[in-house]
Order: sequence, then C-alpha cells, then structure tokens
Amino acid sequence: MRSDNDKAQIFGGTLGPPGAFLGKLFDAGSGQYFSLVSRDRAIASLHAQGLTGKGVTAAIVDTGLWSEHPEIRRATIARTDVIGEGLDDLNGHGTEVALILLAVAPAATLYSAKALDRNGEGNRDTLIAGLRWSFGTGAKMINLSAGVYDEECAGDCPLCTMAAEAKERKIPLLAAAGNRRGVTACPAKYAVTHLGEGLAVGAFDVERGVRAANSGIATLLGDVGPYDLKPVENSEPQGG
Repeated sequence: MRSDNDKAQIFGGTLGPPGAFLGKLFDAGSGQYFSLVSRDRAIASLHAQGLTGKGVTAAIVDTGLWSEHPEIRRATIARTDVIGEGLDDLNGHGTEVALILLAVAPAATLYSAKALDRNGEGNRDTLIAGLRWSFGTGAKMINLSAGVYDEECAGDCPLCTMAAEAKERKIPLLAAAGNRRGVTACPAKYAVTHLGEGLAVGAFDVERGVRAANSGIATLLGDVGPYDLKPVENSEPQGG
C-alpha cells in the first residue's frame, strides 16, 4: 500500500470536476473550438516582433492532452500514457497547461506524457516514468505542474533525483512548487534545497503584484493569468 508521501496531484490550473475545463474549449452547438490568449501586452509585443516560440519543443508531464482540439493536434509531436487510462486528457489540466504555453509560444511543439488520471492523481512512480520518457524525446524543456508532498524528503527522494538528472542533461525542468503556502512539493523541492541547480515555479498574482497566497516556496515565479478564451480560426464551425 502506498503512503500519502507517494501520492501525486496536479497544481494550479483548473481544479474543478474532471473535464470541466475541456467543456469551455468547445461549443457543441456551433462546432467552434476555443483557445487561450494572454492579456499581457509584453507577450503581444513579442509576437509582433515575430518571437513566437518557433523551434521550441516542450514535454508536458500531466493529465495528457485533448487531441481533438485543433491547436493541440497541430502542435503535438508524440504522446505516451504511463498510467493505463488512454492517451487523451480526461481531466483538462494538461490541456490547459499546454494552451497557456501555446498562448505564449504559439509556434512551439509539444510532447505529452500522461502521468496523472482523470482526477488529477497519480503517484511518485508515474511522475518518474513520465519524466524519464520526456528525457528521451529531445524536448528542450519539460513542464511538470504537479508533484508529491513528501515531508521526509530533503530534496533527495527518487522523484527529486529526476530533477537532478534533468540538470545533468541540461534540460530545464519547470516543476511546480505546489499549492501549500510555505511548503514545496517534490521534485520542485530539489531546486530549493540545491539553489542554482533547478527551477521550482511558484505562482505570481499579476493583478496584485505579489506571490499568490497559496503558492509554495519557489525559486521562480510564473504569472497566474489573466487569459481569455478566443475562437480557433481553423476549427471550422458548423454553418459557416
């Protein structure tokens, strides 16, 4: 039997019922798909300069990706499922993470390692398997918006060892610090116990200009929104 120290969970994003976010991305009546667009003017300025993430390949270790979505389908190179639930995203968290990345870098390409299920849950071993697969893809960065709360770990558990391996391979691993203020989940804990050797990503509240109240201890803060839904131009809505 696994202990609570082995349970993996998703962080941030849409933490509602499984599939809730996916419902926002498609209107069954019109056949219209939707994506995300950032309100950040700095991102819009980068896009205007032609900086769209061309050549960037990212592996997303999460709940999988929704392959029916046009932007996900276009960007995804390869997928794997290490939990046995099937390749597609039945939760929505992995898809949201991917669309946030594509909102910033629309020309980027993606690899997907499904390591958490429709409830956003997995275990230490599934995250390790997802990361190990990602190492072999040739991705230039890996995003893990999930983790394990292990009070006994000092940055040296088997999952944190994967963060150390990412460093040795010179692959940036963006690991979420977690949703508990003052606490850091594994494998992000490796970065806060080995300063300068990894990235533990916390949440920055853009509207308030401070670290988000529920963010774990981190070495880097990432913006929490705001993002808006936008119609996908090539989704071919019915009747038009």
